[in-house]
Formats: sequence, structure tokens, C-alpha cells
Amino acid sequence: MGKYFLLLAVLDVGLGGSFALLIALLRTPFIYKYLPQDYFYSALVGHVVLALFFSFLNFLIFLFYEKLKLSFSKLEFTLSLLGSLLVFLSALFRLGKPLFNNYIPTIVSPVFFLGLFFMLLCLFLVSFRAILNLKNSYLPEFERKLILISSINSLLFPITLLISLFFVKGDYPSLTYFENLFWIPGHTHQFINACLLLLTWKNLLNRELKASPLLYHLLIFPLIYLFLPPFFPSKDVSLYLITTVGYGLGIGLPTYYYLFKMLRYSLSSPYLLLSLILYALSAGAGYLLGFSQDLRVPAHYHGVIASILLALMGNTFYYLKLKEGKLLKAQPYLYGLGMLLFVFSLFWSGFFGAPRKVAGVSYAHSLKLIVFLSLMGLGSVLAVLGGVVFVFLALKGLTGEIFGNKLISSPATGRGESPRPEREQG
Repeated sequence: MGKYFLLLAVLDVGLGGSFALLIALLRTPFIYKYLPQDYFYSALVGHVVLALFFSFLNFLIFLFYEKLKLSFSKLEFTLSLLGSLLVFLSALFRLGKPLFNNYIPTIVSPVFFLGLFFMLLCLFLVSFRAILNLKNSYLPEFERKLILISSINSLLFPITLLISLFFVKGDYPSLTYFENLFWIPGHTHQFINACLLLLTWKNLLNRELKASPLLYHLLIFPLIYLFLPPFFPSKDVSLYLITTVGYGLGIGLPTYYYLFKMLRYSLSSPYLLLSLILYALSAGAGYLLGFSQDLRVPAHYHGVIASILLALMGNTFYYLKLKEGKLLKAQPYLYGLGMLLFVFSLFWSGFFGAPRKVAGVSYAHSLKLIVFLSLMGLGSVLAVLGGVVFVFLALKGLTGEIFGNKLISSPATGRGESPRPEREQG
């Protein structure tokens, strides 16, 4: 029954992806002038919240259900479903003013806020049950620790947001207010994403991994963040440095440690290989380079997000065990290579001066910038095609799985059986 949450995750990717295509086309030379410019900002919020926030949380909830064999809760499912629906309607019909604060961009509307509340309440309830059920599970140590850490972080996330709500500074409903509100809990959410990424990489790797003490870095910093809101009611240089150190030591060390351990085994799965490459390049750019407010910033985080999405796509087919087919074989390359082209072009567009969060190309006065923006549009089209294929195959597989069981193959091997995991040597 946990696959109902997988269905919601797939639908979130599809709905958010439809907004993503519109955003990319609104930045593409020659095409943007035929599209509604004022729709750009609401579409941006809808894309980020649905495809890059709700879909990841729903997939994590699915993993909790799958690995811990949780009993199905109609309340949790209804909360998640309503959350996605309300946010989608808020963006589609532009029910409020869109704001582009970091981490959880906002539409200032009771409908949007209610959708966000429903999703976070669902996450809190499932995570609480996951911790209670973990003691009765027989998972390998690596998975057991990651699920425990991600469950605790999933409790800390809404609690930290609630504390921030009491101490935040700024005039409601200004951009500054929501930037301050979501800054600390938004960083906690990134640690949840890191846990999700490692869990899905491990599934695609298909061999056992030793649980390094570095995994606890993923918990230490969210616990620290829980106590920060009273001391940092607004974002300042000190808070920025604290959260930046958290990214490097808390997320960077464990993810890169396991990335290098998995890399030599990644040829067995195109999803794993492309996800590792995207993460290594995009996260590395964020750690090593200082960015201005241009398109290099979204190049960094779109690459990281795409690496997670690729891993989720591969895991979706892993659990659904879809049969071989040309579309299934082409899908990771369509999306993965499309996103590599998109991120590469986005980065160089920013390097040559293209600003972020701006529709149209009125700033494009050089041939190099026009070329990279055009390549960005091409990459986005390829990635969206890959996303469409994913949603189509996943929905087809889910309807068969939910309404009738069938035999399928593991994407890690392409054969009609799930391989036995090998133990890591050394």
C-alpha cells in the first residue's frame, strides 16, 4: 500500500515538470516572446515545490513504508494528496503573489500555506511511526542508520520551521520575511535530501555497504539548527557561515565518501552512473566556487537536484520491476544527458552575465550568451522528454502494481529478477 505514496511522488514530478518546461521556454531566445511572461513566477514556485520538494518527501515516505513494512494510513495519504493538489492549484491559477525566497519559494495564499501544512504534517506522522517501527526491522546497518537519521531529521524539519515562525524578523508578507523564515529549516531539509540520495544510491548499487561514522554528520547539524532560530531571527553573515559549514562537513563528507566508493561499481546502472556524475560536478561547483546572483547558482542546485531525481527514477523502476523496452533503456539518457547539457549551459550563461529568476532574454547582448541560453533550452527539452517518459512508464507500472501484480525486471541488471546483493570487499 506504500506504493500510493510512490504514485504521488511520480505525479508531483509530472506536474512540477510541466511548470519547468514553461520556465525554460520563457528563458529561451526567439520562443519566449510567444509565451505569457507574467506566468513565469507562479510557474517557478509550482515547479520547485512540487517537483523538487513534495516529490522527494513522498518518495522518502514510500521508502519508509517499503523498508519498514508500515501499515497503510488513509490519513497520511489524504494529507499528502491534498497538499500536492492545493499547491498545484495555487500555482496554476496564480492564487497569490509569488515570492522567490530560497529553499521553499512561496505563493502568498491561504491555499498554498494549507497545502504546505498538510504535507509537513504527513511527513511528521510517518516519520514518527518509522522511528517506532525501526526496532522491529531487520535491515542492514547502513540502511537502518540512514532511515533512523532521515526519520529524526524529518521530525526536526517541521519543528524547526515552527520555532522559526515564532522568532522570524521581517514584514509579513515580504520576501525578506520568507527568506528568514525558511533559511534554517530549509537547510535541515537538505540533510533529508542527502539521506534520501544515499538510500537510493545504495538500492541502485545493489551491494551491501558498511555504515561509516560519517553518516552521523547528517544528524549533528540538523540538531544544531534546531536551536538557532532564537539567536538568528534573520539571515546574517554569521548564520550564512554556520549553514555553509554544515553543507561542507555535514553533507559533503558523507556523500562524497560514498560517491567514490560506489563509482567503480556504477557501470551496472545508467541511473547510478549519471546521478553520481551530476552530483560530483554540481555539488563540487557549489563547494569550490563562489557565485554571484546569476545563473551559476541554479546550475549548481539544479545539478544536485537532478542527481537525486535520476536516483529516484531508477529506484522507481527498481521497485516496480518494469519489463525491458526501448523507452526504458532510453529514459535515463534522455533525462540525464539533457540535464547535463542544461546545467552546463546554465553555468556558462551565468558566467557570461545571465541573471537568475528573470524571464526573457533582454539581457543577452553577446553571441556566446545567446548560444548557451539556446543550448540550455535544448537541454531542458531533452530532460522534459525524459521526464515525460518516466512519468508514462512509472504510471503504467504503478497501475499494474496497485491493481494487479506482475513480474518485472530490475533496472540495475535489465534481467527478469532482482539480483542478490554482493558484500563490499574490505
